[in-house]
Formats: sequence, structure tokens, C-alpha cells
Amino acid sequence: MRKRAKDLRYAAEAAVPVLGTPARKLAAAAQELQEVLGGLHDAVVAEAWLRRSSTSGAPSQALVAGQLIERERRRQAARRAAWPEVWRKTATKAPPSMGRG
Repeated sequence: MRKRAKDLRYAAEAAVPVLGTPARKLAAAAQELQEVLGGLHDAVVAEAWLRRSSTSGAPSQALVAGQLIERERRRQAARRAAWPEVWRKTATKAPPSMGRG
């Protein structure tokens, strides 16, 4: 979805000279969606890396990794909660000539 949001953003940006403000608003909304989904992806990847890395170190490193994992979990939860609303906003910005759905 993150890559599709990026594609949508670029398409909307390309349509600005023809469609004007509606395309500009869609591009901005798609960028916000892309950022939320990108943040979720980053948090998931960071958690996985921390989990892999924490198994070979000292107990104190495992403790710190666990604390960082919890932080990444909170980032994930926040972005999972945010993306449906950002998606809705993006979907309602599509100009009729670009389709909705």
C-alpha cells in the first residue's frame, strides 16, 4: 500500500498542471498516507532487527533492546490507528476525473 500511495502521489503531482487544486490536494493527502504507512513499515523493520540483534549480546543489551522494541510497538500501534483516517481523507480528495474507490 505504501508503494501504491507513492504511485498515486506522483500521478496526482503530474496531473496538477491539468487538474489544478484538486490534484494538488490529492497529492498532499497521498503524501500523508505514504508517510504514515512508511512510518509503520520502519517501526516493524526496526522491531525485527532489534529482536534478531538482542539474542547475541549481554543481558543488559537484551534489556535495552526490549525497551526499544516496546517503543517500536507503540509507534506501530499509533500508525495502525492513524492510517484508516488518512486513507479516508485521501480517498475523498480524488477528483472525479481521477476516479474514486
